[in-house]
This record gives sequence, C-alpha cells and structure tokens, in this order.
Amino acid sequence: MVHLRSLFIERDLMREAEERVLESYRRGGVSSVIWTVTYACNLRCRHCYEAAGSPLSNELDTEEALNLIKELRELGKPILFISGGEPLLRDDIYIILKESVDAGMRVILSSNGTLIDDIVADKIADTKVHYVALSIYGPEKFHDYFTRVLGSFRRTVNALRLLRERSMKIGIKTTVTRENYRHIPYLFYLAKKLEASLVYICDFIPIGRGSNMEKMALSNMEWRRLMDILIEDILLNNGYRDIEIDIGAHPSTAIYALLKLRELGFNVDHAIQRLRLKRENPIGQGFISISPSGDILLSNFLPSIKLGNIREIRIRDAIKNDLYRLLGDSNNLKGICGKCSYRHLCGGCRVKAYYKYGDLFEEDPSCIVYR
Repeated sequence: MVHLRSLFIERDLMREAEERVLESYRRGGVSSVIWTVTYACNLRCRHCYEAAGSPLSNELDTEEALNLIKELRELGKPILFISGGEPLLRDDIYIILKESVDAGMRVILSSNGTLIDDIVADKIADTKVHYVALSIYGPEKFHDYFTRVLGSFRRTVNALRLLRERSMKIGIKTTVTRENYRHIPYLFYLAKKLEASLVYICDFIPIGRGSNMEKMALSNMEWRRLMDILIEDILLNNGYRDIEIDIGAHPSTAIYALLKLRELGFNVDHAIQRLRLKRENPIGQGFISISPSGDILLSNFLPSIKLGNIREIRIRDAIKNDLYRLLGDSNNLKGICGKCSYRHLCGGCRVKAYYKYGDLFEEDPSCIVYR
C-alpha cells in the first residue's frame, strides 16, 4: 500500500503502523496479513474479485480462528486486516476481533458497513479494533448501482457516523474503475465531512465477478491523470491534510509521486530511505493473505497460488517456500521491472504481471513511470 501523505509530507502520520510492520517482519518474517474470514456477503458488487456471496463449506471454525491468532502473535504481531466477504456475517466475528486485539496486534476491520446499526457499532467499539474501513464507490446513485443493493450508500454513511460517535478511527475504501474514477475527489470531500482519516483507493483487478469487466480497468494514462489530481488537489491541499491517501495494488504510483514531487521542488530523500526499508510491493517481503478455509496465499488476488494451509503447515514454515523467497528479491524481476533503477523501492505489481503474462516475475503492465 502506498501511503502518499505519510511517505512524502506528514512523516509521523503512519509511523507507529510502519514501525510495527518492520518489527514484526524482523521477529517472524511476517509484516502484515489480510485475513478473509468468510466469503459470505449481503451485497453483490459488480467488481468483486472474490465473487463473494455464500460462505465456503470448509471455512475456519472458531477454534481454528483462535489458533491462527495465537500463531500470528507468536510470529511477531503483524498488522492484521480482517476482511471478507462481509466479516460481520460471521457469528464469532467479535470474538475474532477482540482476541486479535488482545494478542497485541494492530487490527483493521474492513466491512461494507450496511449491517452496522447502534448495537453493532457498540460491539465493534467494545473490541477496541484500531480502525474500521468501510466501502464507498461514489455518490449515492452510483454506489447503489455498483453494489447492486438499493439503500446501501445511506446505510454505509450512517455506519461511518455511528462509529465516529464512538470515537473510532474510520476510513473510506474504494475500488477505482473507469466508471467511478471521476468520483474520487467526492470521496475525499465525504471523508472530510465524516471525519474519516484515510481514503484507500485500490486498483481494479478484473477477476471473480469482475472478470468480464476488463475494459473497466484504468489505462496507465488515466492513472497518471488521477495521480496528478491526488497530488495537486488533495495531497498539497491543506484542507485535506488530516486525510491519508492510500493506494493499493499499484506500487508504481509511489515512484510517480516521488518524481513529480521532486520536480515540484520537494525533498524526497526521506521517502527514498523509507522505501529502501520496505518496498511498495510486499509480496515475498512479509505480506501474506489467509483465505476463509485457511489457505496461505501470496495475495488475496491470487487464490490459486498457495503456500500451504494453516490446518497442515505453520506460517513460519510456509514462507520458507522458494517461490515466496524469490519474489522477495527484486533482482529476480524481468522486463522493465528487472531493468528499473527503482525496482528495490517499488517491485511492480506481481498480481497484474501474473494475470497479464502468466509469470509472477514479469514486468508490471500497469507501471505509470515507464509504460
């Protein structure tokens, strides 16, 4: 994830989270984990890479979930993103959240927000999770079209308000496509209005329910235009100085921002030093994903590439896998990524390389610096 504000402007904004990532990686080789706790979902979003709807028949039970939390604690307490599907559809979700927090991990709950009323907001607040990120894709009419559930926008906005009333840190997350990238500035306006401290913009990966929407992915030129807006109108606008800009599945945006800000006269040496500690593409460098059934994955976007299953192997042993180790070394990259002088800072998107070329080590087709 590219944290533009903390990387280039407000250096202390994400310092605690980044220090936790590095410390966990040093201790056990795992820095951050996305745990998809269920594929059950009450929405039917057009773009969903998981095609979420019904739960798997073999999803981890409560005891297995608690064993996983214990293992993560022993590994070094990585940052833990708990997602779905819709995680609030799990009967034991509050147990999972509380036990994860009590284990000493920084826990971020990712939800669509439509199930959060006063009672649920109280339960979430009681778990002491560090952050709650809810999905919004644009203004009301577009959002409801995108989720395919009428009224979902109003319920999600109300959920954000309920969580803020309980003094919880909140963020807005979205997936950017050609259909909604013109709405990105609106999401920052809404974030400011609702006192959200982060807007997460994930690039669209056309798999799952979105596999027939390949033409909806932004072109590299469109991404450059979007980055110019994010830098000039959001990042350098004091009106949004309390809102972090987080970009997912697009590591070259960090290099694009670095070069643009340097051109504008900013000193980017500190950003380069931080990227040398941890490149933007984390695959092979401490990041893993856990599926609802316990599969240990390189990425939640790569469900077919498994390092093992927690029912059969410990995570500490799974990350010793040769593929994982090789992906962690940017010198093994091919094409433009392999020749790029920023390869150790960026690493390119391995997910997009795989879906474009069938090769995890190939160049990133979405690079906005050299393509």
